[in-house]
Amino acid sequence: MAEDPEPAALDDSPDGNADDLDASPQADEDAKPAPLPVPDVGAARAALDATITLKGHVDLENNLLSEHLMRLMMRSGSGDNMPIQSLDSLEELDEVYEEVEENQGFNPLGGRTSSSRMSYNIPSPSSDGRGGPGAYRPSWMRGTHEMERGLSMEERCDIAVAETKSIQDQMNIYRQESERILDELQAAYDESELRIGEIRRDIGDFGREVMAEAAERGARVASSEHVLKFLQDRIKTTRFTIEKLRERNATLHGNIAKTEAALEIKKDLSDVLHAVDFDQLAIQKQQLEGRLRDRDKEVFRLKGENLKTEKALEKAQAQLGVLSEKYKIIKATIIERKPQLQRVKEDMAKALETRGKARDAYAQAVKDRDQSKGEKKPSVMEYLGLKKKVSDLQQIAHAMHMKVEVADLTSTQLGVKLRKAIRSSQK
Repeated sequence: MAEDPEPAALDDSPDGNADDLDASPQADEDAKPAPLPVPDVGAARAALDATITLKGHVDLENNLLSEHLMRLMMRSGSGDNMPIQSLDSLEELDEVYEEVEENQGFNPLGGRTSSSRMSYNIPSPSSDGRGGPGAYRPSWMRGTHEMERGLSMEERCDIAVAETKSIQDQMNIYRQESERILDELQAAYDESELRIGEIRRDIGDFGREVMAEAAERGARVASSEHVLKFLQDRIKTTRFTIEKLRERNATLHGNIAKTEAALEIKKDLSDVLHAVDFDQLAIQKQQLEGRLRDRDKEVFRLKGENLKTEKALEKAQAQLGVLSEKYKIIKATIIERKPQLQRVKEDMAKALETRGKARDAYAQAVKDRDQSKGEKKPSVMEYLGLKKKVSDLQQIAHAMHMKVEVADLTSTQLGVKLRKAIRSSQK
């Protein structure tokens, strides 16, 4: 759209006329500047993106170079535990680079004498990672004859290879540390598994030896005697194992001391001894180790037999205690049943006396019957009376006979128990 022409300025001079007034608007239109071209937004945005990408690459390159330089400084003994970001001024950075030059063998005539012979454009801490004219360069890199330049592809590759090697070394260190920690954790895990297995075995043994006995008695709680016995057995087993390990440790220490002494002797006689002598010593060492192993086996066997003997002795003592309790009970029972035995004996005597009387009466009756064969026979009532008397006497004799048998059996049982108790007490 065309813009409205601005009104011409009035001329205050007295020589002005109408022609001048008519020509002034045309002159103003000719003197107006041409409109600016419209910028291409897409191209500007693409250029901005390319610039941002380039800046990211440059920042990454600068960070990599800074880390590499710091590693070189720390390797040479300068700048320990002092990152580049902690430098507050360019003077401090100059001092650090001067230390690097001194430690790495700086040559003023031929530049640095390092193996890589690379010239780096290091940005200063205040330049925000930007290179170019405003970038900071060390004193040995700021020669008047040298122009500012960036890193070449070969230099970048060298730095990348050095950083890759450093990272691989760190990875190897971390891997070794991880393997060590993994081995420690595996050892702890195996030890925990062994301990869990031992605890499970102890639980099973406790259930078989203690809780099973309580279940047989019908009790919900195990007796304290069985629990104490179980704990004492476990303590004895643990002490035996500790003693065995202690003896084994002492044996190993003795072997180590003997070996060290033999090594000292061999060191002293190293000029005198020959290969044959060393072979003879090795054979003798093997023979002595074999004898030592045989002695250890014999000692372990004797200890096992001693342990078995102790267990058998404890079992015999327990059985002796049980038999002693039974002997006391039987003795008390015998003392309690002595009056009963006396009464049984009296009943037996009475029964024997009654049986003798009945036998005499029966013999007298038979005799009377034989004598009365030729005489008058008894009447029916007399016969029935005699028959009843004989039946009563037979019942009495049978009852007395049963009492005598019971008394004999009781006496026999008491005699057997008494003999067993006396025999067990004598043992």
